[in-house]
Amino acid sequence: MERIYALKGRPSSHPLIVHLADGSHLKQWAAAPSREALVLAEAFWPGPLTIVLRRSGSVPDAVTGGQETVALRVPAHPVASALLAAFGSGLAAPSANRFGRVSPTTAAHVAAEFSDSDLLILDGGSCEVGVESTIVDLSEAGSGSAPRLLRPGGVAAAAIEALLGRPLQRPAATPVDAHEVESSGSTSQVPRVPGSLASHYAASAPSRLVPGSDLRTGPVRGAARARCNRSPPDPGGGSARRRRLVGGARSPEPCDGRSGKRTRR
Repeated sequence: MERIYALKGRPSSHPLIVHLADGSHLKQWAAAPSREALVLAEAFWPGPLTIVLRRSGSVPDAVTGGQETVALRVPAHPVASALLAAFGSGLAAPSANRFGRVSPTTAAHVAAEFSDSDLLILDGGSCEVGVESTIVDLSEAGSGSAPRLLRPGGVAAAAIEALLGRPLQRPAATPVDAHEVESSGSTSQVPRVPGSLASHYAASAPSRLVPGSDLRTGPVRGAARARCNRSPPDPGGGSARRRRLVGGARSPEPCDGRSGKRTRR
């Protein structure tokens, strides 16, 4: 666990997601999961949905960042599924990138990111979706609190709401580092989760804001590049994010460098 945090440069207070082979392992990691948690697990696992629950007594602080909650997911990728089945228990597995950087979508991205480290890389091919998992907090379900959407992702919020029959609480429009959500005019503490910091999944390439008038009358080469670097819409309702190696993502199409239009290889 310590090596994961050291390699990524990740704060020890920032929790990890525990990946399970299947939903039957959920009760080993979560204390008394609610009916809604079981309903979501049945509908969306394996798949890009992470459920935050009260942790069981056996879950170490190193996984949860010292919190009383644990984030759980069952991945759908066959390589990840085979690894978890062979291991026989849960694996705390963040995206294979330096902390705060864009998540990799190929094994080559991982190798380049950690070129100075001795890592064993499982190559499951290019990613298929390119979005982080949706994170839903059900840790306060026993108190009657509404489920909370902590991170938009690969499972649309609307699909979750349709299944549960009630809306998801959304984070407040304040810096996410505050870890607060609005609830009936008041705020309540919510768990820290991956991808919830004010700066996260940040590209290292320079970017420029270009006025719309420049796109029509000024030099357009840089503007076209800026337009093409924008991420596609997130099906969960937030900004698109490239996701972990075992989950999948589609590479963005390149610009033609003149009109700002996307081109096909």
